[in-house]
Amino acid sequence: MTVLLSASLQILVALAILHYPTLSAARLETIDVYKPIAKISPALSGAESSLAYPTNDSFGYSVTVHQLFDDPAGLSANELLDQTLIMVGAPTGAYPGGLNVSIMQPDRRACERVYSAGSLNSLTNEQILDCFRNTATGMNNNRTGLVYQCPLSSPSCSAALGSGEPDTPDGLLFDRIGNNRISLPRVSDDPDDELSLQNKNGQQMGATVYSDNGYFVACAPLWEYVDLSSRNSQPRGHCVYSNRSLSNFLILQPCDHSGTGTNQINEGYCESGFSVGVSETSALRQDTPSAPGPFMLTGTPGRRYSSGGVFFYNQLNQTGNRPRYGDIQTPFINASIGSGDQADRSAFNTVYDDQFSYYGFSIASGFLTSQVSKDFLVSSPRYTQYTQIGRVYIVNNIDVKPTLHIDGEQFGEYFGYSVAAVDLNADGWDDVLVGSPIYSEPSHHEVGRVTAYVNNQNSSFTKAGVIVGQESSGRFGISIASLGDLNNDGYNDFAVSAPYEGNGFVYIYYGQEMDESGSIVNTTYQQRINGSAVASQVTDIPSVSSFGFSLSGGTDVDQNGYRDLVIGAYESQSVFVLRTIPVAITNISMTFNTEQVMLQDYDCVYQGNPVACFDVAVCAMYRGKGLSNGFRTNFVLREVTESISNRLFFEDGSRMYTGELTLTGEYTETCTDVTVLIENTTTYLNFKIRADAQEIPRDKTTVSTNIDITDFSQSPVVDAQGYELEIPVVRECGEDDVCNPDLKLNIKNITYLARDGNTYPTLTVGPVERVVISAEFSNDGENSFYPYLTFELSKEYFQQPRITPLSLFITCNDTTSDNSSYGHYECQNIKTPLSSSDGVTVISLVVQVIEGSLYGNEGVLRIPIGIRNPTDVAYSVERPEDLDNNDAVANLSIVASSEYAVTVFYSGEEIDYKGNGSNFDGRDASTLGERVMINVNFKNDGPSQIISGQLNIYIPSRGPETGSYYYYYPAAVSSSHLECDNSTLNPDDLDVSEAETNAQQQQSQEDSGRRRRKRNVSLFYPSFSSSSSSSKTNIVKRQQTQEKLDCSGQSKTGCILLSCSITSFLTRTDTIVITGYIDERFFNGKTGTYNLTAYAVVNITDGITNSVNATEEGSDTLTLLTTGTSTESGGIPWYIYVAPAVAAVLFVIIIAVILYFCGFFRRKKKSMKADAVASGEGDNVEQFIPDPFGDSAKAKEAAKN
Repeated sequence: MTVLLSASLQILVALAILHYPTLSAARLETIDVYKPIAKISPALSGAESSLAYPTNDSFGYSVTVHQLFDDPAGLSANELLDQTLIMVGAPTGAYPGGLNVSIMQPDRRACERVYSAGSLNSLTNEQILDCFRNTATGMNNNRTGLVYQCPLSSPSCSAALGSGEPDTPDGLLFDRIGNNRISLPRVSDDPDDELSLQNKNGQQMGATVYSDNGYFVACAPLWEYVDLSSRNSQPRGHCVYSNRSLSNFLILQPCDHSGTGTNQINEGYCESGFSVGVSETSALRQDTPSAPGPFMLTGTPGRRYSSGGVFFYNQLNQTGNRPRYGDIQTPFINASIGSGDQADRSAFNTVYDDQFSYYGFSIASGFLTSQVSKDFLVSSPRYTQYTQIGRVYIVNNIDVKPTLHIDGEQFGEYFGYSVAAVDLNADGWDDVLVGSPIYSEPSHHEVGRVTAYVNNQNSSFTKAGVIVGQESSGRFGISIASLGDLNNDGYNDFAVSAPYEGNGFVYIYYGQEMDESGSIVNTTYQQRINGSAVASQVTDIPSVSSFGFSLSGGTDVDQNGYRDLVIGAYESQSVFVLRTIPVAITNISMTFNTEQVMLQDYDCVYQGNPVACFDVAVCAMYRGKGLSNGFRTNFVLREVTESISNRLFFEDGSRMYTGELTLTGEYTETCTDVTVLIENTTTYLNFKIRADAQEIPRDKTTVSTNIDITDFSQSPVVDAQGYELEIPVVRECGEDDVCNPDLKLNIKNITYLARDGNTYPTLTVGPVERVVISAEFSNDGENSFYPYLTFELSKEYFQQPRITPLSLFITCNDTTSDNSSYGHYECQNIKTPLSSSDGVTVISLVVQVIEGSLYGNEGVLRIPIGIRNPTDVAYSVERPEDLDNNDAVANLSIVASSEYAVTVFYSGEEIDYKGNGSNFDGRDASTLGERVMINVNFKNDGPSQIISGQLNIYIPSRGPETGSYYYYYPAAVSSSHLECDNSTLNPDDLDVSEAETNAQQQQSQEDSGRRRRKRNVSLFYPSFSSSSSSSKTNIVKRQQTQEKLDCSGQSKTGCILLSCSITSFLTRTDTIVITGYIDERFFNGKTGTYNLTAYAVVNITDGITNSVNATEEGSDTLTLLTTGTSTESGGIPWYIYVAPAVAAVLFVIIIAVILYFCGFFRRKKKSMKADAVASGEGDNVEQFIPDPFGDSAKAKEAAKN
């Protein structure tokens, strides 16, 4: 059974740590984590550094506070500190472990196995200590466990001693060191009684420490009784008990008496002292209700195959005698009740379902079934060995088997590992808190939980709140401590630890009146105390581990009226005392110096400018314990706004004012005045002001274990609800302060603006890019506050709506969702208040037309426009009868209009045909004859696009006389924007690749905008010509025969139809290029004239486009002249060419001779010479004088003269 305590002491920390979401709420942190009083184990501090002993003593495994005084009245601060002891259990501590060996000498008989009996009395202390350290003696370094007392006045701790004589039964020293022999049937340290021997090695003294109402108990649950005859060792456990002075200690060993069994079935594995509880007013003995003194219960969870049990002691306050004790009847075993030193017990050999239930694992007392005397909570965390759901019993009569109980819910959750009785809902009855540290959830193992049960005041309890831990393996609920009323709200509060959540956390929770969910616990923690953060505040504690394994919260260590919290961390051998800060429940209030504010009354000056203002008186008073001298706190004053910007500010220009209040005593009101300034605003909503008390800053400087704690004065935690107050704004709405406006709006005109700045009478598709709707609004009634405009339009056609003029600063917002195709807009910032004296306001709604969104078949688009008075402003209400003229509708007529035209012309190269016959190779269309293109231009001058239509082109191709040949063989077509059906071209399915290439090149040139001249194509000498008119005049004077194929007429025989589709044709020109060839197979040897007329016609089929000045038809005629035409019929005689040429030559010769004889050439040369002489270069000029008559001598003489 030694495994039981060892398992509870060495609880493993799980490797996987998962986080629960942290709850967020307004929290009141009253536990001071910045100035902890820290105690560390003497084994770490080196108090006995000259003696070698183990340092891992588990200091902090259990903690309690014991005060040596009954009443603090009249004691000084230093006396209070000296007499307030933090009692700390170190169950694996070893002797001396902080004990002064000169005062508490070790027992020499620890060396009887090493030294002879005759030499024992001559051993020195050092030799005796060597025996303790020598494992051969069986002492195993004497790990008996220790209990330390740590006064608040000293940074160090020492082991408890006592001052009695060892041989006096009522004056025993605290758990005397050594394996003293003991006697039976009475417990004794008499060295002459050698009937049995006690084994204290590994007894774990200090695993339980308890103090209540001046009684102190410390227990060693694994203390062993050794039968000398059989050498059988049994962990029966024992406790030491003392009164308030701690001067006399009595040993309590309920499982060690005559008649007890020596095996696990009976008392051999009791482990008494595993838990302890004391009740000053208990009435457990119904037969002797007037029995003097309080009751003390000690749990024995290992008794009788670990089914467990509980022993009681009463008459604790009797001196000179041991307290009366007996066996409380367990819920499992029908044992007779004993008294005095013995009890009649029967041995049981049968294994029952209740075995291994650990009844007596945890004990607490409270007013559970009576408000006069306390009862006890006794847990059985593994009830039963099969279900192991755990059970907590309410024990109110030791003579009757307890039947009142509370059951757990989950297998193996260790329901009842910790228990506490706390009045959470302030009804005068204690409620029950049960810890289940091994509770798990599907994704969080061993997270732990604490369950609250409300006392129904009729000996029944109902589940009333569950708190689940934060992290896996945190084991939330290992320890629970009642803290009293921390925040002065009338409800008791408590602490719960999770020592294996990180390095350990402690959570503070508040009790409350039962809420709607049926909980008497505010399940949102009010404070989460991080062990690592607390340790970091102490300079000489490097780290902490298992913070919160033990808790104690029943004592006010600094006498400020609030219980303080003691936290043990046994793995890091440290203990922390966290004091509770007094709470000042503070009421904040305000008053104004005026009943209402007039925005136009400029009674104050800010930076030289007059502003409106008013004064606020901020007042506060408080109530709370431990604050008789009052305190100072800050408050914050600010404007509360929702949908509008701040309008109030303070004399320093800020939007928030911070001031100070000095509160002198409970229920004494203190006030201060603040001036509030008002911006120049047109917002007439009432002003709302809020005042909040600020938290008083804490001193967060670090401390050491030598902290001076004589000064207990602390700034309080201010618990104050913010206070809001509204002050009205004057709105001039008559006696009822409710304005009734009469808003009106109408549309003046609609303007349609094109990109080029022109205007249109309608919304013409294409050129119109903006629509401007001019409207005017006014108010013919009382003031309107925050009026706004509304309008609706289709997002499919319009975008970027805005209100002009911009100087009005009217902004519009779409109130519909992004995926809505119809927009509902609201436009704010209209003048407020809008009064009848403001007259008419003219505005324009400008909207942008989305390019390409309109076709012209939309008909009329409606844009409703209105003006509204807000419905949520209580002081401005427009009556229903005045709403009939708030709206108007702009109707936009959609029109599509286009001016288009089609033209046809032939184009080609000029050639000289010699009549050599056809070169057609039978396959390539380009060998038919000379190439000729037909160009058809389709132009849309807008302004709108043409949605759909058809362009039909009729190409003259063949006649009756051509037979299988053609006049013109159409081979290929090319177009940029129109889709043409070319299946009618190339009727003989020839190779037209050359034609296609040529058509594409010609099309590319047309698209590039190059100018093309119209060419005469002389395919057949003497002439070829073309014209853009279907009624042109031929240039041929005389003809033998004349043939024609006119595709513009009604008969289209011999014409090939080329159809091109018009689709969404914007404002542009498209040229359709048709490439074809003259079929020389037909024309070879022919004489006469042939006229070929190509024809094109447009048919608009969309039913939308209005035609304006449209040219729907076009044609062009190609005239061909054959080489066989005679001069009589049209030739020109040769002499007509020769005579003019001869005349021209003679005329030039005659003119040249006349000029010569007139001296024209001589005068020019003389002039040249004169110019040369004048320039000084005459002598160097070579003179040359023409001599047409050959008389060179005369010419030379003339030159000299």
